[in-house]
Amino acid sequence: MTRIYHMAKLIGQNGEVSPLCAVWPKPIDMRKATWTIDPSAVTCRRCRAALSKQARDKTARAEGEQHG
Repeated sequence: MTRIYHMAKLIGQNGEVSPLCAVWPKPIDMRKATWTIDPSAVTCRRCRAALSKQARDKTARAEGEQHG
């Protein structure tokens, strides 16, 4: 079984990592998946979609600042 790689979003004081795709902070089940901070290594489709949305939003903000 191939592990899913999530994008890390929040890290708790106890060391648990919450993925970017989680609506509410929750720890990643390390028996089934793992986490990374390298966007190119993310395999979770929901995390990849969230990363793409962040990139689009960042581009839109940058274009808005140039024009306004």
